[in-house]
Amino acid sequence: MNTGSPSEVRAVLAELGIRPNTRLGQNFLIDRNVSRISIERAHVCEGDHVLEIGPGLGILTEALLGAGAHVHAVELDRKLHAFLAQRFCDTPELTLIHGDGLDQDFDALFDPNGDFRIRKVVANLPYSSGTRMLVAMIQSQHRPDRIVVTLQREVAQRICAAAGTSAYGLLSVWAQQAYATRLEHRIGARCFWPPPDIESAIGRREALLSALVVLGAQA
Repeated sequence: MNTGSPSEVRAVLAELGIRPNTRLGQNFLIDRNVSRISIERAHVCEGDHVLEIGPGLGILTEALLGAGAHVHAVELDRKLHAFLAQRFCDTPELTLIHGDGLDQDFDALFDPNGDFRIRKVVANLPYSSGTRMLVAMIQSQHRPDRIVVTLQREVAQRICAAAGTSAYGLLSVWAQQAYATRLEHRIGARCFWPPPDIESAIGRREALLSALVVLGAQA
């Protein structure tokens, strides 16, 4: 299955009876290069436990598994969860969780004294709630060592903003107190299907640009 092809993505979603809810941030990553860069920047190694939120059709999930990670994937959509369960039915390295990323107990997932510890987060976060999820991870008692996520570009810029600039604010402070931050890679709307967009102040639909942001341990 080529879930990096827009036509294939459309066909699979039509078969599943899913109409992407862009209001909830259901824009499916179709660019495998973004997946590759995400995994490289997260320094994913054989045996790593990695959290992915919003796996969608599994293009990033597949790449993470291919890198040797044990993936803990949280998917809210019931039909997508069932699709992923079927697609990866013979993959014990995938732990599939049906639920909302905002409802996850990050303290427990990142707890170094648990049965396993998720040290890394690699995800294409939904536009609607991605910032809240990221803040919850940053403010959890036990934080992951490294977070590599795709976010709306303006949010990524605020995370990485330098003190004294117009983009610097509370989100910048929270992120930079816990991590060294870097805006790694700008991503065009065509890397997703459907391409994410917003309605401008004058009522015109405009492309919503994304960026890959890396949060790593302080030097």
